[in-house]
Amino acid sequence: SLSLDAGAGQIDGTTIADVTTLTIVDAEDGAGNAVDFSGAVTATTGISVNGAGAGASTYVFDGQVTAPVLTTNTGVYALQLNGGTTVSGGALTTFDNTGALTLGAAGLTSSFAGGLSTTGVGSTVTLNGTVATTGTNLDLGAATLGSAVTVTTGAGAGDIATGALTAAS
Repeated sequence: SLSLDAGAGQIDGTTIADVTTLTIVDAEDGAGNAVDFSGAVTATTGISVNGAGAGASTYVFDGQVTAPVLTTNTGVYALQLNGGTTVSGGALTTFDNTGALTLGAAGLTSSFAGGLSTTGVGSTVTLNGTVATTGTNLDLGAATLGSAVTVTTGAGAGDIATGALTAAS
């Protein structure tokens, strides 16, 4: 298990491999990215992202993020999952951070086996590449399409619900 808490500082890294649980408690930086991982981040049990700080921050994951559970707690932070995401467990993944959310990059897949909800995000949601569930519901709310986007629930019985979808200019 690994817990990272930088308080009013930054968390920068390349990769995190096969920790049981990764918890990002707090990081703030008004001048740049509060959390910035350039490589893959993998946890065998789960990843929890908390925006406990008072200032608006950006948490950036440029590599593939992989875990059975991904939890994002309410907080004043933007979250960028730029390298694709695989959440393999059966629990619904709900994003409820108050800042913007970016999922994926052109040509990559962000997969949420237990379903996905972005309706709690307090700012712009940007979708890229393929956003998928495995026969479970996918509730996007309003979103901007940052590249060519495929939204799919696979061969199962999952429903897709969206708000307004807007192409990026």
